[in-house]
Amino acid sequence: MEVGRGCPLDCYFCSSKIINAGRVEYREANVFVEEAQKAFLNSENSKVVISFNHDNFLSNKRKFKEFASYKLENNYFFPYVCEGRIDALDFEMIDLLYETNCRSIFFGIESGSEKIQKLSRKNLRIGTDIFEKVKYMRQKGIVVELNFLVGFLEETTSDLMQTIELAGKLSSIDYFSAPNHSLLSPEPGAYITSVTSQVDYILRKDSVFYKDLINSSMPIQSYNSKFFNHLYMIKNKNYDIEVMGVTASKYFEFLKFFHFTTKMITEIWNKTYTEIFEGILENEVGGYISVVIKNMKDSLTVLQEEIITYELQRYWSITGRTDEQPFMYEYPIQMIYFELLETEQLFYDLQKYLPKKTKVRMA
Repeated sequence: MEVGRGCPLDCYFCSSKIINAGRVEYREANVFVEEAQKAFLNSENSKVVISFNHDNFLSNKRKFKEFASYKLENNYFFPYVCEGRIDALDFEMIDLLYETNCRSIFFGIESGSEKIQKLSRKNLRIGTDIFEKVKYMRQKGIVVELNFLVGFLEETTSDLMQTIELAGKLSSIDYFSAPNHSLLSPEPGAYITSVTSQVDYILRKDSVFYKDLINSSMPIQSYNSKFFNHLYMIKNKNYDIEVMGVTASKYFEFLKFFHFTTKMITEIWNKTYTEIFEGILENEVGGYISVVIKNMKDSLTVLQEEIITYELQRYWSITGRTDEQPFMYEYPIQMIYFELLETEQLFYDLQKYLPKKTKVRMA
């Protein structure tokens, strides 16, 4: 549901500013809240969630408070998701997000490098403030979606590793704060597109969307890149964007599916997130897990090793690469795993669990 439009900011990778000529507009709170309530009540799906569409939904504190007040005064409890800049958010607003039944918020962090933040004009200050806000939102039960960009024109390997480290540390907060990523693409109307050209663009042939279009006989390369801009990445003079782009995709997938494995790698094996990235660069995910278990074997309990194996099994199942053979576990691994998802602290009290052989088949 559109609740406003326009963005006054000038991030060089984004076209939002030109869509409304830099003007920021907000619909009146009473109007869109009534529309949302009506849509919620008329929906046949009891699990419907309203999605508020506005890049700057949280940027105007006064407007946000008008929305929160109207929704609370009328006892409208429809769930919703929204997006915004994390630096526009304070703890009072997080409380209001919780009270008004916000389920999830999307934030673009983009880079862990202060240099890239400035050059890209995102100008987000990287510090403990981000961690504290994400932690507080998670304590309130709000899912936090964080997105990073890989492939800035000026980005060096060092800048990229700062992003890798920041994303990893944020993912460690809990299972529901795993970050996502995108590859920098030639967004129509964005500054980045005006200083690059077709010869700088590389088709992402690993993309499922590319494969679907090819299978439908769509002649993608005969069209201007602006029609399929998200299927392109931009050459980087400092590193091979094709190699780093594929590795970044595997890394962020790893953070998503191997939450507790990542904790063990960083807290028991004392590896950095950069070292995890480098390990994934050299191996497929399954191969890297084998390296992890081999090198950590003497440091892991049976249960810890089984948690790693279970995450690998879940990964295979969810991504369609499952082995139909059942796995034998010494512990009731599924019960334990889902308890860990509910309460992260149980991860540090694994000795409370007693062995009880279970067989798990994911297929």
